[in-house]
Amino acid sequence: MATITSAQTGVWHDPATWVGGIVPDPWVDDVVIASGHNVVILPSYYVSVADGHFLTVQGGGLLIVVGGLDVFYYGWLDVQGDMGVIAGAWLDVYDDGNATIDGGGTGNVEGYFDLEYYAYLDIYGQLIVEAGGWLSSWYDAYIYVDGGILSVYGHFDLDDYSYMDLYSGALSVESGGVVDISGYVYCYYYGGIYVYGELTVTSYGYIEAVYSSEITCESSGLLTVDGYLLVADDGSCRVYGPMTLSRYAGFDAWYWGYLEVNSGVVDDFGYLYIHYDAFLYVGGEIRVYKDIYISGQMYGGGKIIMFRREGQIRDGNGNSLFKLDQAYGHGQIAIA
Repeated sequence: MATITSAQTGVWHDPATWVGGIVPDPWVDDVVIASGHNVVILPSYYVSVADGHFLTVQGGGLLIVVGGLDVFYYGWLDVQGDMGVIAGAWLDVYDDGNATIDGGGTGNVEGYFDLEYYAYLDIYGQLIVEAGGWLSSWYDAYIYVDGGILSVYGHFDLDDYSYMDLYSGALSVESGGVVDISGYVYCYYYGGIYVYGELTVTSYGYIEAVYSSEITCESSGLLTVDGYLLVADDGSCRVYGPMTLSRYAGFDAWYWGYLEVNSGVVDDFGYLYIHYDAFLYVGGEIRVYKDIYISGQMYGGGKIIMFRREGQIRDGNGNSLFKLDQAYGHGQIAIA
């Protein structure tokens, strides 16, 4: 085993690119792309990092994947500088492989970035999924964003049995970006999810925002919940654009959790529960097609509109707070 460092800018498979004229094999070598050097993995070439070895891109260095890069079996990709995955190229991290975008580091994905089978991705810097790019996380893969940001202009799928923690970090769904959450997302300690494009929590998906974290649907965004969303412990969901809770969806706010419907509209076909120790601000509209449960504090100058005669505004024990039958012409009382 050796540590092989780049000698100059060049292509991976050219001996002149490396100190000593030896093309590294990350199955048996640790590899360093030095500051100031750009190294390119050409089309039709695959590089595999495995068996506990490291591929490190130093600050000021650049790795460009035009072909393919595999990281697996405790291999580690450490991006301290910059990395680009070109359109049509592949980066696969799987079977206990690890990838890290360090603070100050940046990854740009125009092609495909797949995480699967107990893969780990840590983001302390910035990972950008460009328009046309895909990030897919599945089969017990794990994404950890600590103070960094995952920006999605293309597509991001967090599939079943896949997990993401946003610890003081952010997921930003940019305009044109499409994100599907079928796994579990835990957003905490000032973490944030910001929706300028489209984010869907599927019927298998779950998002929890706690400890001063926030989920924000911006005016240009679209937030659809088919699964479950929870805000608690000073966590908040702020709605400036359209948000839909589908028929089998659930939304809970409890223990100083906040639902703020500002200038946006929430269409509630599912289960919406504001617990006694939580807050509801209605500056826009909540349009209710079933029942709504409000035990906490409610304020604001907006509207709650009941779209079905059978729908009720209830407290946390299920008791109806308002009787609307007569407003619909039932049980009229003659007044002399």
